[in-house]
Amino acid sequence: MRPSITWYDILDALPDASAEDIRQAYDAKAGLLRPELFAGAPSKVVTAAARARGIIDAALRVLGDPVSRLRYDEAAGLWRSHGDSGRQGDSPPGPGCRASMSPPATPGPKCSAA
Repeated sequence: MRPSITWYDILDALPDASAEDIRQAYDAKAGLLRPELFAGAPSKVVTAAARARGIIDAALRVLGDPVSRLRYDEAAGLWRSHGDSGRQGDSPPGPGCRASMSPPATPGPKCSAA
Protein backbone atom coordinates (compact mmCIF):
# COMPACT_ATOMS: atom_id res chain seq x y z
CA MET A 1 0.00 0.00 0.00
CA ARG A 2 1.30 3.47 -0.89
CA PRO A 3 1.92 5.75 2.08
CA SER A 4 -0.31 8.83 2.19
CA ILE A 5 2.71 11.19 2.05
CA THR A 6 5.90 10.00 0.42
CA TRP A 7 9.43 11.38 0.27
CA TYR A 8 8.58 12.32 -3.32
CA ASP A 9 5.64 14.41 -2.10
CA ILE A 10 7.87 16.20 0.39
CA LEU A 11 10.30 17.19 -2.37
CA ASP A 12 7.53 17.85 -4.93
CA ALA A 13 9.08 15.26 -7.27
CA LEU A 14 7.54 12.42 -9.23
CA PRO A 15 8.42 8.78 -8.46
CA ASP A 16 9.92 8.41 -11.94
CA ALA A 17 12.10 11.53 -11.55
CA SER A 18 15.77 11.20 -12.45
CA ALA A 19 18.49 11.55 -9.83
CA GLU A 20 19.19 15.05 -11.17
CA ASP A 21 15.50 15.98 -10.86
CA ILE A 22 15.50 14.77 -7.24
CA ARG A 23 18.55 16.89 -6.47
CA GLN A 24 17.03 19.97 -8.13
CA ALA A 25 13.79 19.51 -6.18
CA TYR A 26 15.80 19.24 -2.96
CA ASP A 27 17.86 22.34 -3.79
CA ALA A 28 14.69 24.33 -4.44
CA LYS A 29 13.19 23.35 -1.08
CA ALA A 30 16.46 23.78 0.81
CA GLY A 31 16.87 27.28 -0.66
CA LEU A 32 13.62 28.31 0.98
CA LEU A 33 14.78 27.05 4.36
CA ARG A 34 18.25 28.63 4.57
CA PRO A 35 18.98 29.65 8.19
CA GLU A 36 19.95 33.22 7.24
CA LEU A 37 16.43 33.80 5.94
CA PHE A 38 15.11 33.33 9.47
CA ALA A 39 17.56 35.61 11.30
CA GLY A 40 15.61 37.65 13.81
CA ALA A 41 12.48 35.53 13.45
CA PRO A 42 10.71 34.21 16.57
CA SER A 43 12.25 31.04 17.96
CA LYS A 44 9.16 29.00 17.05
CA VAL A 45 9.61 29.93 13.39
CA VAL A 46 13.31 29.09 13.46
CA THR A 47 12.56 25.73 15.12
CA ALA A 48 9.85 24.91 12.55
CA ALA A 49 12.20 25.79 9.69
CA ALA A 50 14.95 23.61 11.17
CA ARG A 51 12.52 20.69 11.49
CA ALA A 52 11.35 21.17 7.91
CA ARG A 53 14.98 21.25 6.75
CA GLY A 54 15.59 17.98 8.61
CA ILE A 55 12.66 16.38 6.81
CA ILE A 56 13.84 17.39 3.35
CA ASP A 57 17.38 16.29 4.26
CA ALA A 58 15.97 12.86 5.18
CA ALA A 59 14.09 12.74 1.87
CA LEU A 60 17.34 13.38 0.00
CA ARG A 61 19.18 10.71 2.01
CA VAL A 62 16.59 8.13 0.91
CA LEU A 63 15.96 9.29 -2.65
CA GLY A 64 19.49 10.47 -3.41
CA ASP A 65 21.01 7.01 -2.97
CA PRO A 66 19.99 4.58 -5.76
CA VAL A 67 19.97 1.51 -3.50
CA SER A 68 17.93 3.08 -0.69
CA ARG A 69 15.61 4.65 -3.27
CA LEU A 70 14.93 1.27 -4.87
CA ARG A 71 14.25 -0.30 -1.47
CA TYR A 72 11.96 2.58 -0.52
CA ASP A 73 10.05 2.40 -3.80
CA GLU A 74 9.52 -1.34 -3.50
CA ALA A 75 8.49 -1.14 0.16
CA ALA A 76 6.13 1.77 -0.54
CA GLY A 77 4.54 0.02 -3.51
CA LEU A 78 6.01 2.49 -6.00
CA TRP A 79 7.60 1.07 -9.11
CA ARG A 80 10.21 2.76 -11.24
CA SER A 81 11.42 1.47 -14.57
CA HIS A 82 14.16 3.94 -15.44
CA GLY A 83 17.91 3.49 -15.23
CA ASP A 84 18.34 4.97 -11.73
CA SER A 85 16.78 1.89 -10.15
CA GLY A 86 19.35 -0.54 -11.50
CA ARG A 87 16.51 -2.55 -13.03
CA GLN A 88 16.29 -0.84 -16.39
CA GLY A 89 13.67 -2.29 -18.68
CA ASP A 90 11.75 -4.17 -16.01
CA SER A 91 8.01 -3.86 -16.18
CA PRO A 92 5.86 -3.30 -13.12
CA PRO A 93 4.75 -6.42 -11.30
CA GLY A 94 1.54 -7.95 -12.56
CA PRO A 95 -1.45 -8.99 -10.45
CA GLY A 96 -0.51 -11.28 -7.60
CA CYS A 97 3.18 -10.31 -7.64
CA ARG A 98 4.77 -8.84 -4.53
CA ALA A 99 7.78 -6.53 -4.61
CA SER A 100 10.35 -7.49 -2.00
CA MET A 101 13.20 -5.69 -0.29
CA SER A 102 15.77 -8.09 -1.77
CA PRO A 103 15.96 -10.16 -4.94
CA PRO A 104 14.97 -13.83 -4.79
CA ALA A 105 17.73 -16.35 -4.07
CA THR A 106 17.05 -18.14 -7.35
CA PRO A 107 15.60 -16.58 -10.47
CA GLY A 108 11.93 -17.39 -10.87
CA PRO A 109 9.37 -16.58 -13.51
CA LYS A 110 9.12 -12.91 -14.35
CA CYS A 111 5.83 -11.32 -13.37
CA SER A 112 4.27 -9.10 -15.99
CA ALA A 113 1.08 -7.19 -16.37
CA ALA A 114 -0.65 -9.47 -18.83
